[in-house]
Amino acid sequence: MKKSGSVPFLLVLIASLVWAGPIRAADIKQRTAIVCVFEETRSLTSFDGYAAGAGKPGKVRSWFTQWLFSDDESSRSSKIRFLWAPESPKGPRLSIESKETHHVLVRLMSQTNDSLLAASSASDILTAVGWLFSINFKLEQVMASSVRSNSAGLKSQAVRLSCTFDDQTPQVDQPASGSDLG
Repeated sequence: MKKSGSVPFLLVLIASLVWAGPIRAADIKQRTAIVCVFEETRSLTSFDGYAAGAGKPGKVRSWFTQWLFSDDESSRSSKIRFLWAPESPKGPRLSIESKETHHVLVRLMSQTNDSLLAASSASDILTAVGWLFSINFKLEQVMASSVRSNSAGLKSQAVRLSCTFDDQTPQVDQPASGSDLG
């Protein structure tokens, strides 16, 4: 019987996988810092054309159309940070921070054994912006969708983020009583 050359290869592959051990995934039960950048953005708004007419109404319509259907390039290169605290005095808490956007009213919508679903308002004085974030700790993956609206109209997008999950964040404890801090 002739031996195949693929058997030793398979044995080496299996041995290397066993030796490497299990792939480490983030743990939803641990305090975790997540740093992400926008990897891919897709518009969820379809537009078949908006003929800009002559005169001032056409210019205004053209300007609104440009805002409505333009890509938001600035947010693609910026970092967005999440801090997951599964145990806090008021229950599980997710904080969201970004230089370009001020996320307020962050609300944890649901939690499973491996993932979170959170909503955030990031509105400013002219534009209402809502975000929905899906964070999967087991896959170490974050997906999001956003809806923006102002007097120009409404636009929405789906976003895939490239992230690093770090559960080695420093724990900050309350100062002991009688301490001069705070």
